Amino acid sequence: MWKAINDIIDFLSNWFEVVGFIIGLFVAVKVFFINRDIKILNKRHLYHQRIEEHLTELKSYSRTLADLIPRYKENIKDIRLVAATCKVNCQSLQKKVEKRELTNLTSTIKASSRITKNKLDIFKDPNFYQKLFKQQPISENQLDDYYEILTSLISEIEHLNQDIKKTLK
Repeated sequence: MWKAINDIIDFLSNWFEVVGFIIGLFVAVKVFFINRDIKILNKRHLYHQRIEEHLTELKSYSRTLADLIPRYKENIKDIRLVAATCKVNCQSLQKKVEKRELTNLTSTIKASSRITKNKLDIFKDPNFYQKLFKQQPISENQLDDYYEILTSLISEIEHLNQDIKKTLK
C-alpha cells in the first residue's frame, strides 16, 4: 500500500515538475517581450520629451548655415563647427527614434561627418596624396546638398510631430 502511494506521489511530482518547467519557460518568454515593450515605450517617451528642443536646435543650425553658405570660403571653420554640433544633435535624436520614422536622419549624420572630416584647405592646392586619393576641398554644392538634407529632416520631424499629435487626440 505504501508502495502504491509512493508511486502515485512520484508520478504526480514528475508531472508537476514538467508543468512548472513549462510555466517557467512561458514566464521567461513573456518577460522578454515585456522588457522589449518597455524599452520601446521609454524611447518614445524620451522622443516626446526632447523633440521640441531638437527641432529648435536643428532650425537654428539651418538658419546659421543659410547665413554662412553664401561666403563659405571665409566661413568654412564656422560651417564645420555647425556641422559637428548638428551631427551630435542628430546622433542624440537617433537614439530616441526608430530608423523607419526619420529616413533623412542617417543621411544628415553622414553629410555632417563628410563636412567635419574634410580638413582640406580651400585656398591651398592639394598635395600629391590628396590628388592620388581624389580628395577635394568642400565645395558649395556639397554644402547646398547638406543644407537640403538638413531642411528635409526638419520638415520630416515637423510632419511626424503633427501626425503624433493627431493620433494622441
